[in-house]
Formats: sequence, C-alpha cells, structure tokens
Amino acid sequence: MKSAVPAVTMRCVTSALFLAVCVMFSPHAHASSKDDRKQGEVLFRERGCEHCHGVDGAGSDRGPNLSGVGRWLHQPEIAMQIRNGGKTMPAFGDTLTDQEVQQLVAFLAAKKKKGVPRPDLAKANGVSTRMMACR
Repeated sequence: MKSAVPAVTMRCVTSALFLAVCVMFSPHAHASSKDDRKQGEVLFRERGCEHCHGVDGAGSDRGPNLSGVGRWLHQPEIAMQIRNGGKTMPAFGDTLTDQEVQQLVAFLAAKKKKGVPRPDLAKANGVSTRMMACR
C-alpha cells in the first residue's frame, strides 16, 4: 500500500514554490521594494546616518563606507546592526520604527559596489564572520 504523505508533501511544496514565484515576480512586490529603497535613502539623510557614514554612505572619519554593504551582509544582519549598533555605532532600535529599519535595510542592501573594503563589524555585534565571508 502506498503512503499518501509523499503526494501531499509534493503538492504542498509545489504550491509553496508557485506562490513564492508569483510573489517574487509580482509588480506590487517589486514596487514596494523600490519604494522602500527610496524611502530608506530619505531616512538615511533625515535621520542623520550621513553624519557618520558620509553622503550616500560613502564613509567618513566617523563611520565606514557602506557603498558595498549589500555584498557583505544579508538583510537580517544589516537590520541587527542598525537596531543594536556595534563598535562605535550607537543602537537605533529604540528610535526607529520597524518600518523605518526595513526601509533603511532595503536602501543599504542595494548598495553592492565592488572593490570597497569591508569594515570589521563582526566582533562588535556578534555577526558570524563565516556568514559575512559567504558574500
């Protein structure tokens, strides 16, 4: 007698994959991401991130160049850095809403310039250096 579990599991997996593909390629999801990036860029200026990280995140003597941060860190790691801070960066988890953090993450995750040296953030906030090296 054959088990019905594999067929049910296969249908669930197929349905989940179909749903994921639909969401990934829907115009609304892309527009939302684009809007989040634009709003994150505005927040980067308005909330004073440029004070330490320079105009458009190009770096300064107070904060590292973030032009390639999207190549070094995954989105959850960027969010953790914003919320918890690290080394000389203060924590902003109490001053930014979850939506603002997500918008800043969308803006920063899109920064994938090659050739920008990665700052040493791992020791300060507990991020796995192994995960950072995967990028």
